[in-house]
Amino acid sequence: MVFINAGYGIAHTDYQFAADIFTAKGYLTIAVAHELDSDPALNRTPPYMATRMENWHRGVVTLKFLVTELGPRYPEYDFTRFTLFGHSNGGDIAALYAAIYPKQVSQIITLDHRRMLLSRNKNIRVLTLRGSDYPADNQVLLNEDELAQYPVTQISIENSRHNDMYDGGPKWLVERMSKEIKAFVAN
Repeated sequence: MVFINAGYGIAHTDYQFAADIFTAKGYLTIAVAHELDSDPALNRTPPYMATRMENWHRGVVTLKFLVTELGPRYPEYDFTRFTLFGHSNGGDIAALYAAIYPKQVSQIITLDHRRMLLSRNKNIRVLTLRGSDYPADNQVLLNEDELAQYPVTQISIENSRHNDMYDGGPKWLVERMSKEIKAFVAN
């Protein structure tokens, strides 16, 4: 089972390339629309770990609600250990969920999330694909020593842009992201 968490301002349906990979592997794939018209706009003032936490917590609450509601409806899928996928702000939500509920998350895949710290947990596999136009905030990514300790793969994709990491991005980028995600979920 996998939750797909969209980047801020991008439709939850615009990650079909990833949904297709998960579905082909037998995952129940749930694309989540986190932003409601009534929600406040995403805060653009640093420090983001403080100013965006309210937004990320709303996302975590949404995911927790979906786990509680959908688990009994789909008993053939494991809602006690699942995959989180997220682009940008959706990746920040995924990383926060894993920090709060680490026993429920088996793996995380992020596309250039930049604000919330990645999991440093030996029981959660992580793949993060990094754009080349914006750096992640301090300590979001793992350093070399941490990479040796935890099952985290960080891949920088040269000449890729943060805002192109979805279905509407350049074909070469969608193909590259697909290749890396397929290899990750195959193991």
